[in-house]
Amino acid sequence: MPNEFRHLVSGSLLWLRASRVALAGSACLALAAGLLVAATPHVAPDEALFDRFLLDWLDRDGIPGLAIAIVKQGRVIVVRAYGEAASGRPMRVDTPTAAASLMKSITATCVMQLVDSGQVELDQPVQRYLPGFTLPNRATAAAITVRHLLHHNSSLADSGFPEMRLPQPESVAERVTDLADARTMGAPGSAFHYFKPNYDLLARIVEVQSGLPFQDYMERFIFKPLGMRSSAVRPTFQALRRAVPASGPPLAQGHVEMSGLAVRWMKVTDILAGGVAS
Repeated sequence: MPNEFRHLVSGSLLWLRASRVALAGSACLALAAGLLVAATPHVAPDEALFDRFLLDWLDRDGIPGLAIAIVKQGRVIVVRAYGEAASGRPMRVDTPTAAASLMKSITATCVMQLVDSGQVELDQPVQRYLPGFTLPNRATAAAITVRHLLHHNSSLADSGFPEMRLPQPESVAERVTDLADARTMGAPGSAFHYFKPNYDLLARIVEVQSGLPFQDYMERFIFKPLGMRSSAVRPTFQALRRAVPASGPPLAQGHVEMSGLAVRWMKVTDILAGGVAS
């Protein structure tokens, strides 16, 4: 059983790894988990019922494949894989998949580790740690704090900087420079705008304050302590071959949902701080 399941899932938390980047209907998975974890710890889960529920959901919503684990009171009660990881290749519980935006919570954990060690303060301006960070509105740039980035209320937004339609930078350091052309939407702290580059900036703060490349920080302070030996940051297939046992399966194909269909998408190396396979 992958160590990721043992360490990242606790209590009644559901940990999902899927061959789809954007999955609508996660509430259905939570309900499915409830079918299993509502029982007492001494009662075996109805795995056949769970399988039927998940297989019906995959078929109904056109989900290519997923891997799932459920833990109750520190005990793994279900580990399953369904569907395909890629054309003709079945999904396995140990198939590495791109975590994409699921890794924002881990990036935030890295930041909070530095907060705990006194290297970062949440309410300090981003410019304290990234002096090169600027925007067309200089006053707004100076007002954005680390906390604003974490909460996606920095005033940066896709409507002011459609980054997914632009050439992607090669590093989080380059992302800082890219944002010099970003228009802001209101004042920092005034509204929520989900904006992926907020977390690229946080990853860069981790690099600057720790003195380590973000990939190395993740390896040393997240993956290694948790025993996540099959995980890698911004992996190439060569990096995955080094991270995953030679007998293990290759990376699953990512998908996004468009007009109700699962569309193949994503090179893991294109998504910076979210570029993790596990």
